[in-house]
Parts: sequence; structure tokens; C-alpha cells
Amino acid sequence: MTTATPHAPHAPPESTAIPHGRRATWRDAVTPRHPLLIPLAAAYAAALFAWMYLRHQHYGSAAFELGAYHSILWNVAIRHTPWNSLERAHEWSTHLEPALLLLAPLYRIKATPVWLWLAECLACAAAVLPIDAMARRVTGDAVVGLLCAVAMLVGPPLVLGQLADYHTLALCALPLAVMVWAIEVDSSRGLALGALGAIALREQMGVVVALAAIVWVVRQGARRAPPAAILAAAGLGIAAAELFLIIPSFGTGQQAHLTAHYAWVGGGADDAVQRAAAQPLGIASIAFEATRGRYVLALVSGAMPLVFLSLRSPRRAAWPLLLALTPLAAQLLSSSPHKFDVHFPYGVPIVPLLAAAAVLAFRFIPRDGMKGAHRLAAAGWLALSLVHLTQLLPSPVGVGRPIDPGFVGSPREAALGRAIAQLPADASISAQDNLVPHVATRSEVHLWPDGEATDDYVFLDADGVASNVRNRGSLTASVRRLRANPEFELVVDDAGVMLARRVPR
Repeated sequence: MTTATPHAPHAPPESTAIPHGRRATWRDAVTPRHPLLIPLAAAYAAALFAWMYLRHQHYGSAAFELGAYHSILWNVAIRHTPWNSLERAHEWSTHLEPALLLLAPLYRIKATPVWLWLAECLACAAAVLPIDAMARRVTGDAVVGLLCAVAMLVGPPLVLGQLADYHTLALCALPLAVMVWAIEVDSSRGLALGALGAIALREQMGVVVALAAIVWVVRQGARRAPPAAILAAAGLGIAAAELFLIIPSFGTGQQAHLTAHYAWVGGGADDAVQRAAAQPLGIASIAFEATRGRYVLALVSGAMPLVFLSLRSPRRAAWPLLLALTPLAAQLLSSSPHKFDVHFPYGVPIVPLLAAAAVLAFRFIPRDGMKGAHRLAAAGWLALSLVHLTQLLPSPVGVGRPIDPGFVGSPREAALGRAIAQLPADASISAQDNLVPHVATRSEVHLWPDGEATDDYVFLDADGVASNVRNRGSLTASVRRLRANPEFELVVDDAGVMLARRVPR
């Protein structure tokens, strides 16, 4: 009679079987979670929150996207309409993000961008929980899970994407991480919850959900085909309804967005499909341009060796990369350089997908070779990510930065405070980029110079963050013009801060 040989503590089987009739849970990893994981994730979220909060206090935040979302949520909470005054459009004519309505009650308590930063930091930090669970499930080592989670957190795409102030796309990191975990452990409920969260956060996520349904069948077998078909149909159906029916019914905002960023592909969805069908190689070739190629490499960052290793088996390891195709294509095919710049948040949803592929690649690192090979590989991922981050992370010290020694107590701080106090709730304002987030709780806020000729107030800050003042010559000329214009009276004109009010006729 023979007996089964138990697996070594750090040599688990390829997948842990879930007993019949029981759903997969976070505890279905081989070993318990490392006790430092949650404290480190919480510290990470707190550090990024502090960076964004202090930068905002020093007038270093920007109109897009923080000012825009701050204004929209204030309008939802107070005026009961998702009006986007910066783009002069109903927000649902541009994007459909119903999950954001959950933040509206908080805005009735206090209208502050703090709620946006909290939501983003907590969602991105929590995204490491599924990644850690997958790492422990594959390797049976809590230390490896911890190292992989921290490596994902400190990767430049996640850090820099969050430091871009705020974007709803960044919140998608959590439901996408849940989806890849659910596919790997074959949890239908987890997949459904992740899919629901992703679709509620962004209209195009329905396509990602449909891809996830296909991958679910590939990973877990044909027995998952019936529920996967339902999930794919729901994802595609919801995305199509939102993009082609609901969003257009609220205006032309999305069409204007497509025209602005994808005009070279086609002015609308129909044109883009026709051109892609007629010139598939020409459309695909743009992804291999130098700038876009470097962006892809920057997204992968320190996980690059493991992601390449995952390609050894698409079914066992590389399948999370398939879910990244749609969001990555939307970035690479855009004519806006911000869409394929790691300093912006558009790549944040892809980060947990790349991390999942890297984690699953540990299956191909021999367990019976060098002692601690898994830990060395995870530590290498973390080290490469840290090196990459140190090369790209902006300095926290400077004008409009988290540490701005010359601002607190300065005449400029006092002048800005006096100017904001003079702006009534029903004002229409043309405000400089770094000022918009501070006056977004007004009836109409426009990004200067938009609205200068028609708004009640013009709000400028000559000593604002240099990157936010795109044309200092225009700013200086505007200041001179306003001082000499009899149609305006100067409410504040001190320390480089100007608030001009249009004289009623």
C-alpha cells in the first residue's frame, strides 16, 4: 500500500482544489496572508493621500481631472445633476460612471476632493489583496505574496497614475484585480462582483468583462461556457447600450471626445470600425511607434522578466494579458500624448493585470532548484520597480508640491484665501488651472482663458505652478488687459493673485 507524499510547504500544486459545493474565498491560498501586508498597503494609501492633499493645499492640483470630478460631484450632490461645467456638457454625454454616485452623499456632508482621493487610494491599495492571494496560491509562500504585492504598489504606473490627482479609471484597478483572482480560483461570484464594479465605474469596461468571460472558459474548461456566455453577452450588451444609446442621448460629449482623440482612426465608432476592417495593419502599426512602445515597457516596469516568462503558457499564466488588450488599445490608438504617458492615470487599470501574469509566471520557476528562488524572483521584481520609480518620481519639494516652504504664511497664500472667500456660490468663473479645484463648488467654473469674455469673475495666479501656466505671456497680457478694462473691477490684486469681477450693466 502506498501513501501520498505531502507537498512541501513552499511547493504547492499548480492549483488548490475547492471542495465541491463551496465557493472560493480569499483564504483558499495555500498559506495565510503575511501580517505586514495590510499595514503596508494602508501606509501606502496614507502616503499617497498625504502627497495629494498637501499638494492641493499648496495650490498644485489641476483642473483635469480633479477639478472636473470635484465640480461634477458637487453638482450631483447639491444641484442633482452631473453637470461638467469645465467641458460645458452633461457628464453622462461623455462618460457613464454610476458608481461615482455613491460619493454624492459624502459631498452633502462636506464638499471636498478628500473623498475622491480616499476612494482612489483605498481602491488601488486594496487591489493588492487579490494579487497577494494569487501569489500565495501559486507559491505557498506568504513572503513571496508580500513582496509581489509591494512590487505592484511601488511600480511607477500605479504610483504616478494616482499622483495625477484623480481619475475614475484608477478605481478600476480593484474590480479588475478581483476578476483575475476569480478566474484563477474559478469563483463565479467573485467574477460577477468584479465585473459589476468595473462596469459601474466606466462604460468601456463591459468589453473587458466579455474578454474575461472568454478567458474564464479557456482557463477553467468548457463547463464554464454557459455562465461565461451570459456574462459576455451582458458585458457587451451593457457597453453597447451605454456607448451607442445612453451616452448619445445626453448630448455630443463622447462624440467630441472621440473626434478629438481618435479622429485619425475615424470621427465616430462606425468610422473607426470600417477603417480598422479596411486597414488593420495600418491601425495596428501605430502601437509600435517609439513613444507608445516605451509607454508599454514603462507599464510593465519591474515585472518585465516575469511577464515575459508568463508567455511560456498563455492558458496557465499569460491569460491576464488578454484582458489588458482593450484598455491598452484605447491608449495606444489615441492621438493625445497623455493617454500613453505613465505620468497619467490611464494605465492604472492595466497594472493588476500585468501583476497577475507576473505572479502566475512563478509556476515556471523551479521549486527544487536554488533555495528561495521564488523569493529572489519576487525581490528582483520589487528592486526593479523601485529603481524605475526613483527615476520617474517627481520631487516632493517645490512650488505647488507637498512640501512648499515658501507658501505657508506668505502674502500669496493670504491673497488666494481672500479671493476665494469673495466668490459666491452662484458665480461663473474663468479660473487658472491650479485654481479650478479650489473654486469648483460654484455654479460655473471654466478653465481660463475659456470664459474670460463672458464669466462674472476672472481668477488668476501669476506665481502658480509653472507646468499649470502654459503660456505666461498670455497670462501677463490678460492681467494688464483686466487692469485697464472698465468692464471689470479688481476685487483682489496682490502678490500675483488677481480676482476681477465684471461690473454689472
